[in-house]
Amino acid sequence: MRSYFILLCAFLLLNGLSSVAFSQEPDSTKNEGNEFSFGVDAGFANKYMWRGMCYNEGLEFQPDVYVSYRNLSFTVWCNIPVWEIDTSNTSGNEIDFTLGYSNSFFNFDIESSLNYYHYFYDVDANTAEFFVGLGYPLGNFTPFAGVSVDILNNAGATYCELGIDYEKELSDHWTISGSMLTGIASSKFNAYFLEKEEAKGKINFLSANASLSYSPIEDFNIKTHFQFNHNLNQDLVNWMEVKNSNYFEIIFTKEF
Repeated sequence: MRSYFILLCAFLLLNGLSSVAFSQEPDSTKNEGNEFSFGVDAGFANKYMWRGMCYNEGLEFQPDVYVSYRNLSFTVWCNIPVWEIDTSNTSGNEIDFTLGYSNSFFNFDIESSLNYYHYFYDVDANTAEFFVGLGYPLGNFTPFAGVSVDILNNAGATYCELGIDYEKELSDHWTISGSMLTGIASSKFNAYFLEKEEAKGKINFLSANASLSYSPIEDFNIKTHFQFNHNLNQDLVNWMEVKNSNYFEIIFTKEF
């Protein structure tokens, strides 16, 4: 199963690269101001963290392919455990599909998306979520709020994030960014993911993020990202077996 998963992700990446590399008119569309764009990411992380919960520890390969046209985008993202500390845990094998829309209205940045999560280790857990987010840029800072609602396997479960982003271009090649946020989960979300018969809706954790991006050439970017989480929900602390957690990742991005 894992070999099939790796081949699938590799095919998505190679197919995307080849379609651009062998296009007869790759530059003319850019010069004409075509709003279509295409890109690939190759990310490597020391663990698989999602909404404050750790599913794998070890080296994770997280590639994705994305296309966008004007305000619409479509992304295919994979998580592949390359080296696991706990070799009995295969819960990181995953592929996600996201159809997104973004726009600006009265200085507000609005995002919405439909996300489908496919888990190769347990297809009965496959689910989908609807997301809507709102941000308000204030110079280099952007306060934001977002909510995800499960519409399939755990219908009605909600997860919210409130926080503030910061981003500043230091030069043509270097950019720094960061964020402070809190993750708030409903009782249904916590009962399902923290494996409790009953759970309360709570602020699960506080998170601090820092990133440094370097673009050595046009349309190619190397980004390092560090995240620190302080768990506030005791059920999450018990599930994680730690009060604090962190992870590090490096992402290589090429846009066409």
